[in-house]
Amino acid sequence: MIAFAVIFLGTAMLAAPLCIPAEAVAARTLAGYAAAACLLRVIDLACAPETFRPVQRIAILILPIVDPRRVSRMRERGFPWGRAVAGIALGAASMALFVTAHLFFAAEPPFGSTRQFARSMMAALAVLAAGESMDRLVRVAGAAAGFEIPPLYRAPALSRTLVEFWGQRWNLPVTTWLREHIHAPLARVGLRRTGTLLAFAVSGLVHVYPTAIGAGLAPAMAMGAFFLVHGAAVALEPRLGARSWPRALGHAYVVAIFALTMPLFSEALLRSIGF
Repeated sequence: MIAFAVIFLGTAMLAAPLCIPAEAVAARTLAGYAAAACLLRVIDLACAPETFRPVQRIAILILPIVDPRRVSRMRERGFPWGRAVAGIALGAASMALFVTAHLFFAAEPPFGSTRQFARSMMAALAVLAAGESMDRLVRVAGAAAGFEIPPLYRAPALSRTLVEFWGQRWNLPVTTWLREHIHAPLARVGLRRTGTLLAFAVSGLVHVYPTAIGAGLAPAMAMGAFFLVHGAAVALEPRLGARSWPRALGHAYVVAIFALTMPLFSEALLRSIGF
């Protein structure tokens, strides 16, 4: 019965963005991401319904990026003005970078060209700033309502390995979900590497669906390829001993991997939001 309910709700959620006109590319894409995030929370609810209070069951549909079970009441209530200003500034910087990538590097430059690489790197910085902005603004909104929301991101630019970036700093609510539902169960039976690859495959699907309904099949395939490549890199990274490398070398390694692979992600993202 629970499995049927999850399938029904999941199908309805994923179908809802298709009601948005195809011309509204950005709206379709954003609705697709919201639907995917809601589906992850519904799976949480189906797996452990006893851990959710009634109000938390409603919250997962309002702000699905946050796991309501990890939200707590603030001991000392106060408005974090510094965090709010930083969030707004980072959001403005992100938008400026997206617009610059669109205006100064015309859409769909030849793949592998210098112009395409520059456009991709600007989009990568825009995504980084957007994540940091969302982290601050969501937590500011929570503080204004008297709630302490756990960090969504932890300074991903400081990562020294891919494992650190994906496992400890980037999009922590989704990372936690993937760890609890996919990686940890497989790791417990000795299939750690399989768990890593499968977690990245699922993460890829979460991004492929919004990209496909917003921009089409080719960008969606590029988006999926990005996550498959990073999944393989993360699975193999321990053999390189990257954790023991000097700090500067570790940062250079992470930047190099992203510089090589980011065009797959960035170009797909830009096209899926109409840029």
